[in-house]
Amino acid sequence: MSDDVTPAAEPEPAEAQPARRGAHPVLVYTLQRVLVLIGTAAVLYLLGLRDPMWLLLFAFLISGIVSIFVLDRSREAAAGGVVGAVQKVNSRIEASASKEDDLVDGAAGGAPSPAPSKPGIPADDDLDEFAPHDDKP
Repeated sequence: MSDDVTPAAEPEPAEAQPARRGAHPVLVYTLQRVLVLIGTAAVLYLLGLRDPMWLLLFAFLISGIVSIFVLDRSREAAAGGVVGAVQKVNSRIEASASKEDDLVDGAAGGAPSPAPSKPGIPADDDLDEFAPHDDKP
């Protein structure tokens, strides 16, 4: 027999592993809210509340209160998912704006002076003469 032991393969670092994608937390929370609403309506119906208007009203009120306490973790996860998505969009906007600023700054360094305006149309620096003046004595 051999006393050689082969080392176990080390797990890949977290960056190399593909991200596990489950259902989006907002979708999970919404489905849970709908299930709590349906469950509450079913219980109220079984308790004898048959008028649809009152049934829906009380089901919405009671399920809202129940979900505040029961779905706390899911609500926090959904809020984290929304914040993460907003931060991702904001970072893309900032990266795009930064890239655009770099392009504009790079082009401004070697850009020729602006072309003279067309005859009959005043240049931007000539527009001051058309501004209203308060020449009251």
